[in-house]
Amino acid sequence: MNCTKQIILTGYRVRYVDLRAPKPRATLESVEILDRDYIDALARLGMNPADYIEDRFTRGGFHVLTVEKLPKRRSRVDLIQLWESAAQEVTLE
Repeated sequence: MNCTKQIILTGYRVRYVDLRAPKPRATLESVEILDRDYIDALARLGMNPADYIEDRFTRGGFHVLTVEKLPKRRSRVDLIQLWESAAQEVTLE
């Protein structure tokens, strides 16, 4: 039985400044990953992924300089392996 699912991931490179740090402040960089379902849910709510990411960083005390969309990546996920991995994590808690 084939228990795989194709997922599409989109990365966003975020350049930001920590406003809580003393001056001069360094420019930091992070990559935020959203899957297609998450992006679709944001669209249904009338939100842009870049605006959503910027809002999250702003609430955390950061000033966002840029949000750059990276190329999409497709991958297959083995759902059985994922299920077993999740079960192991539950037993560790």
